[in-house]
Amino acid sequence: MPKEEEIINFLRSRGPIIPSQLADAFKTSILIASAILSELSSRGIVKVSALKVGNSPLYYLPGQESKLQDYIPKLNDKDRQTVLILKEKMVLQDSLLDPLTRVSLRQIKDFAKPFFIKRDNNEILFWRWYLLNEESAKKLAIFQEKKEEKLEITEKPRTGLKEEDSAFKEAKEPKIKETRILEQQMPQIAKQEEKERTVQKPIMSIFEEKNIVIQKSKRQKTKAQEQTEFLSQITSFFEKNSIIVESQEIISKNKEFNFIIKIKTPFGDLNYFCKVLNKKSINEADLSKVFVQAQSKKIPAMLLTTGKLTKKAKEFFSREVSSLIIKEIKIQ
Repeated sequence: MPKEEEIINFLRSRGPIIPSQLADAFKTSILIASAILSELSSRGIVKVSALKVGNSPLYYLPGQESKLQDYIPKLNDKDRQTVLILKEKMVLQDSLLDPLTRVSLRQIKDFAKPFFIKRDNNEILFWRWYLLNEESAKKLAIFQEKKEEKLEITEKPRTGLKEEDSAFKEAKEPKIKETRILEQQMPQIAKQEEKERTVQKPIMSIFEEKNIVIQKSKRQKTKAQEQTEFLSQITSFFEKNSIIVESQEIISKNKEFNFIIKIKTPFGDLNYFCKVLNKKSINEADLSKVFVQAQSKKIPAMLLTTGKLTKKAKEFFSREVSSLIIKEIKIQ
């Protein structure tokens, strides 16, 4: 059996590789080579690709990520096209893409990395080229957005007449006279209007205006209470099920929350990314968002929702994100 140092040196010179290449180089079986690479991967020494050559993933050392581009031709036509577009643009906004491209981006995990930008209490999903770090990707996404904004150009209207023209003077003089007359009459007009307002305005209208303000403040207070009650009921749900909340984030008040939770199991404590959605129906985008966010944190995903999955969401769940745990909850 080859030594670990020899395998790492081989990877350094030849990586990324598949197990059969290691087996040929060290005159061993593919089964043994696969086991060795898998063990190195579990210790974080070697990375494993999502892309497969034949039935095997690629194994490579940290720092060899750029060499994965040599295997882009191994992808199917659609995924290859998506990779090339992402490489050119560097950053893509998920919601602006066609459905096929959106699905493709979720398949090419080696080349497309998800990230989110918070905007108006919503988290917008973007994809970055895998060799571009997240901080630079966010700056580029914001820059592209500003670049695409349309600039409103306002111009002052022109009369087509110069001040020296007699027609201009004739058009201007009557307005000047009218303005002077109005200026002289303004104090009297203002006093008259003030007097009319004082006489005509009933006393009850003052109380009606005050009452509107009171009702508005009551309504705002009720909304705040609802938001607090919803969050407290979620917290109560966690407590009843012996779930420990590690962290929480309010994405949209009374509608969307992100939690990192810890669940006790016979095999030890497990961390989950848990999204809570307070909405009537859950679509494919909602499921995809939860799954991608959990993947970015490298922990399993859970969705707690007050709504039900649409027909398309159910199909998407069974086809793409079946490992996602979905729990319907009732909030009183």
